[in-house]
Amino acid sequence: MWLEGKVALVTGAGRNVGRGVAICLAREGAHVFLNDLAGAALEEAVRACLDAGGKASPAAAALPDAAAVRDTFERLEREHGGPDILVNNAGIRNNDRGERGPFLKLELEAWRAYMARNLEA
Repeated sequence: MWLEGKVALVTGAGRNVGRGVAICLAREGAHVFLNDLAGAALEEAVRACLDAGGKASPAAAALPDAAAVRDTFERLEREHGGPDILVNNAGIRNNDRGERGPFLKLELEAWRAYMARNLEA
């Protein structure tokens, strides 16, 4: 377990790539904080990390909310001295209305939603 004693924060950890990365980090000994929106997907991902033999905690927050990000890092700093590993995986493929398409055809509001979630978060 080559990450024993390390603290990892994985954003977008409730499903897909983020969930897989979180499980791998937990399996290798890191205490993984899984960031995603609160809900069943996040709880299931935390449980999968624990089932893999690791340590895991939820860090529910809506990104790119700056206050939520600050609170998450302050919690990690207070409880563990901060993260050793950061995986910025949070992102969206669809805008908030579920629309997809070529970026040249996106409405400005949809473009801003993509950029806020995929770059700022």
